[in-house]
Amino acid sequence: MKNEIMSKPAHECQTMTDVRLGVDEIDRQLVALIAKRQTYMAAAARIKTDRNTVHDSARIEDVVAKVVASAKEHGLSI
Repeated sequence: MKNEIMSKPAHECQTMTDVRLGVDEIDRQLVALIAKRQTYMAAAARIKTDRNTVHDSARIEDVVAKVVASAKEHGLSI
C-alpha cells in the first residue's frame, strides 16, 4: 500500500484540503469493508448449493433493519 497521509479528526480540520483528506481516507476504508463483506457473500453462495436458497428475503429484510437501526444510533437521518 502506498504511503498515505493520516487525516485529522473532523473537529481539527481548518481547510478544505484537511476535510478532503479525511473523506478520502474514509472512502478507502469503506471500499475495503465492502470488499471484505463481498467475500462473505461469495462464501454464502458457495455454501448454499441450492440456487433457490441463495436469495433469502427474510434475511435481507433483517439485514436492512439492522443497518437502519445502526445508522440511527450513529445519528444519521434515514
